[in-house]
Amino acid sequence: MAILNNENVVKSIGQVGQLLTTEKEQVQLIVDNALKTAPVKQQLEELGVAPSMVQGLVPLVTQVGAELLSEANVKKIPEIYSVFTEFTVSASKEKAQKEIDRSSLSEEQIKDLDNQTEELSKQKNVALSKLIGSATDIVLQDNVLNSMRDNVSGLLDKNQVAITEMVTHRRGKMDEENLPRQILTDVSPEFTKNVTRAVTGLVSTVLKETSNEQIQSLAASGQSLLTASKEERAKVVQDLAGQGMAIFGNSQVADSLQNVGTTLVNSSADISKIAFNALANSPLKGVITKEQIQDAAPIVTKAVGAVLNSSQDIVTIATKSQELLSGLDKTTEGLTLKQAGSFGTIIESLSNIVNQPGITGALTKDLPEFLQKNKDIIPDIASNIVKNIPALSTLTKEMGVSEVDPKIRTVC
Repeated sequence: MAILNNENVVKSIGQVGQLLTTEKEQVQLIVDNALKTAPVKQQLEELGVAPSMVQGLVPLVTQVGAELLSEANVKKIPEIYSVFTEFTVSASKEKAQKEIDRSSLSEEQIKDLDNQTEELSKQKNVALSKLIGSATDIVLQDNVLNSMRDNVSGLLDKNQVAITEMVTHRRGKMDEENLPRQILTDVSPEFTKNVTRAVTGLVSTVLKETSNEQIQSLAASGQSLLTASKEERAKVVQDLAGQGMAIFGNSQVADSLQNVGTTLVNSSADISKIAFNALANSPLKGVITKEQIQDAAPIVTKAVGAVLNSSQDIVTIATKSQELLSGLDKTTEGLTLKQAGSFGTIIESLSNIVNQPGITGALTKDLPEFLQKNKDIIPDIASNIVKNIPALSTLTKEMGVSEVDPKIRTVC
């Protein structure tokens, strides 16, 4: 970092950045020639990476690299490194504090320890907020974002088949002890292909349809959320939700989300296998049976698919809810005409979602059948889930709930 503070070094790095722009054709030629050599070919084959993928990365590396290596950006690196160091130190202190053995501590000591941990968490979040701010000053510049958007989305669109083959190849190369390999046991190759295509299509569409201002605003809100007080947090979350809805409300993004939803619905059998394999590596092993997962998977995937198909209605609900809440006047009785209109639109959009075939089928047929079939064991499953998920266990204790109420068992 001391070297980077030298003016001559900064200028030299800036010249390298300029060179990437002026000599990008030569860089492309070097890469093309390297891809023809036997060692590189062999390495790519082992990794399952298509040469076209590497070739497509060259414009991204040269354009984005040239922007990032400008003199103005290089001068900011020591400051970013300093903030990064501050964050890692804070995170390490917080981790050490959380790992302290509390078994022999008194209630007062535990309370003091919690207060210290909370303070360290605040310090870590402040440092992380500063780090995000410093990094986004460079990464989220218009020129950098434009280069990334054009090149990454183009790379994804042109190499759908190559990316799918690469993911499938990597899955086949995984060691049997590898957790992802264990989770994907007995899952069909078609699932990997279909999900990869749907997800890469969604990412590409979001990149193309999201403006620089939207990305920069999301980053700023995320940064604010880290240091917001409890009173401020609700407003920041509301802003983030509004920004997210603006992106998902785009018709192209909505179509891509619908494609993801359709893929999930068509893959419920494979999703049930993934869920069962994941549970086999968790404390819930043996609590939930394979048959129960197989029964539940179609209900969940249909419902999720229906929600993804209803992105426009969800955006409408979020937007109109904000209008309704922000326009409430506590000094008057009833709703104004505008508020009543917003409320009516919300009800209509909710109705559209509920009337989606996936939701309707789940509510009127699949879910009742599932509940009836598993009525005797659902309370025990719920209790075990709460016991094995610390956050839920803590929440139920704070609410004064320790076990499933026997009355619930009777109702079930």
